[in-house]
Amino acid sequence: MSSTVFGVSYDVADAKVAASFWAAALSRSVGDGADASSAVVEPADPASGHAHWVTLADPEGNEFDLIEG
Repeated sequence: MSSTVFGVSYDVADAKVAASFWAAALSRSVGDGADASSAVVEPADPASGHAHWVTLADPEGNEFDLIEG
């Protein structure tokens, strides 16, 4: 069984800060042109075979588990 997330969109106070957090958590980069109102995290290379599980906390201190593959 596998799961694929196409994308997630949510409201934040500063999109660039949130995207930078998620990019670091996923070992990815923030797309060009990111600013406080709009930002994207670049997709992973599916050929990388890279997978990991880690417990993190978001910028407000809420803990969650991230499984990326």
